[in-house]
Amino acid sequence: DLLEAAETGPESQGYQSVKEQSFIFADGLLGFPDFKNYQLERFRPVNGAETPFFVLRCLEDEVSFPVIHPASLGIDYRLPISRELMNSLNAACVDS
Repeated sequence: DLLEAAETGPESQGYQSVKEQSFIFADGLLGFPDFKNYQLERFRPVNGAETPFFVLRCLEDEVSFPVIHPASLGIDYRLPISRELMNSLNAACVDS
């Protein structure tokens, strides 16, 4: 999962362990409230080169977003998140 890949750090290119998966955003994404179902896919250039990029592709329309894992840029990307927000996202803390 994305959090586990962040833990591995850029030196081991942890982003490579990120699996393609589906996501449902109940409220949509900012600016795209009607689109809720997405697929995270590895970006595959035509030349077959390995890249750290992913594409978050909407399954309901032709909308896609480029995504890159912060660990691939050497960034330790951690934000403080309130328990209320975690609960509203039905998320669990990796550290607990």
